Amino acid sequence: MKFKILIYSLVLFIISSCNQQGKTDTSDVSDMPVIPAVYYWKTIFTLNNYEKEFLRDNQIKKIYLRFFDVDYETDGMNYRMVPVGTLQFKDTIPQNVEIIPTVFITNECMKQADTDKLASKIVWRIVRMADTNNIHSLREIQFDCDWTPSTQNKYFDFLKKAKVHLNNHSIQLSATIRLHQLTLPVPPVEKGVLMCYNTGNLRNKQAKNSILDLSDVLPYIRGLNKYDLPLAIAYPTFSWTVGFRDNKFLSLFRQTEIPNNDNYEKIDSNLYKVTQSHYLEQKWLIKDDILRQENSSFPVLLQVKSAIDRYHKKVKEKEIILYHLDSINLSKYTSHEIQTLYHP
Repeated sequence: MKFKILIYSLVLFIISSCNQQGKTDTSDVSDMPVIPAVYYWKTIFTLNNYEKEFLRDNQIKKIYLRFFDVDYETDGMNYRMVPVGTLQFKDTIPQNVEIIPTVFITNECMKQADTDKLASKIVWRIVRMADTNNIHSLREIQFDCDWTPSTQNKYFDFLKKAKVHLNNHSIQLSATIRLHQLTLPVPPVEKGVLMCYNTGNLRNKQAKNSILDLSDVLPYIRGLNKYDLPLAIAYPTFSWTVGFRDNKFLSLFRQTEIPNNDNYEKIDSNLYKVTQSHYLEQKWLIKDDILRQENSSFPVLLQVKSAIDRYHKKVKEKEIILYHLDSINLSKYTSHEIQTLYHP
């Protein structure tokens, strides 16, 4: 009798354990704790009081810190890869925040690159910059490249060779993933960051908002669960103005608000016509030029985030990154709105 009771108890224990395991495996992503993070994408690292408070108040765990870009120069016969816009450190790194050095590599550079030399030089430069500026215990480095099928093989080879160098330092490698890259093979890295911004065609005059538009995002994200790479998600918090002349792209302006004066006439919700010639950010505008004001509005961000959450179920940890740490843009959102973006 005791033996039967023991067997029965064992069976109940196994069933209970299986049920508990099942609950863990199928738990809702919205119940997962969020790792809040930001990008920092400037050429000088310095934080004002607002930005320091933003890091503290939102318990930011990571800063993806742009170290430099990589482009190439040529004398007509030979190509040389060169760092561009190297970050200058004018402020100390905040305590208790992990720094992920991030490097942008142009697609044109990748076409010409000797991947072995490029990987070696970039990793060496990152590690040296980090050490010089007291950024210790690096756990991750990220590469950002808008690679295409024509540069896929070279870029993937570059990543593999970079990983060899990073393994010597026990550092993992991550890469940004643009929406169109979701339809391409998965890069050989440990982790990706899905960039949910710059989703439209900036140069297309008919685009409503090239920074973020749900209709641009939806066609790509339905297959997120099939994408074989852990993904963090990055959302935009920036604004800009796009200029057009004779229906052709003219220039991108940092101006985020169109002045209410005689130089402009509002012709649609976010479209303005130039009524008299003048300079804007050292660019000469002429009569009838068109300016399209674009931003990352909170309602649109919520729409996109909700759609991403609906399809992005295959995750081990939920990391949300805002692009980027800049008081001018971030101050346009309330504390509640920022918290809503980071947390369900």
